[in-house]
Amino acid sequence: MVACHLASHHHDAGSASSASIVSTPAARPRPNPVGASMCGIHAAISRSAHRVASPTLERRLRSRGPDHCGTIRTFLDGEGDGPEGRALYLTFTSTVLALRGDHVARQPLVDESSGSVLCWNGEAWKFRGRSVQGNDGEAILTELVAASRRRIENEGGDDVLDALRDIQGPFAFIFFDKPARRIYYGRDRLGRRSLLIEKGDAFSLSSVAESSKQGWAEVEADGCYTLDLNASSDAEMTPHRHDWVADDQLVSSGWEHTFHAANMLLRSQVLACSTSP
Repeated sequence: MVACHLASHHHDAGSASSASIVSTPAARPRPNPVGASMCGIHAAISRSAHRVASPTLERRLRSRGPDHCGTIRTFLDGEGDGPEGRALYLTFTSTVLALRGDHVARQPLVDESSGSVLCWNGEAWKFRGRSVQGNDGEAILTELVAASRRRIENEGGDDVLDALRDIQGPFAFIFFDKPARRIYYGRDRLGRRSLLIEKGDAFSLSSVAESSKQGWAEVEADGCYTLDLNASSDAEMTPHRHDWVADDQLVSSGWEHTFHAANMLLRSQVLACSTSP
């Protein structure tokens, strides 16, 4: 039997206290909204316990998103006996810099009907060729949850990947598709938002690292990645890359060369920003 349990803890700058919201001091000065906007996202998956961001890492995430900080703790019951059948503990943290919509969308975003979770850092200018109205993170979560339902109904293909390929804009994301027991993560085709990966006792993803000396590596912008949480062993629970373009014939060799050169240029700039104080 598969089960997923959720617990949330949110901090809003200037908000009133409630059962799930804890008030904090006034927000720090907001970064200049001219140019690229930033949020901070972090996720950790472990078989032993929830792994929250360290105080240093949380402080660095908060510097990217001063309007809100939230953490979701969830776990999936294990399947089978033995060490590989242990539960998986998943922890998601997001800090938000709100520049779009008429309210602060408290992240991580959770779909109550499915238990799916989205950590979103970026700007979705268009989805399937149409402008995104309101808060883009909330709109993307709605589309991804709908795509997950279609995937289950169709019993073939991956509608979630197709939906992710239809997003236009600069972004990095982590999406936990709870019904499929799968993690999707990645960066837009040009790598305009940072996302780092660390493999150790926990499988971790983060917008920033605590320091450049740790074992963090940049997530390549060459596709969208999935992590199957149904894997029967830790060795099998490895990321799989999926091309941003489903049909290779739609990408000319000339465009591929130009894209690769641009991506390599931006890559060094993003990594430098991700590891700087």
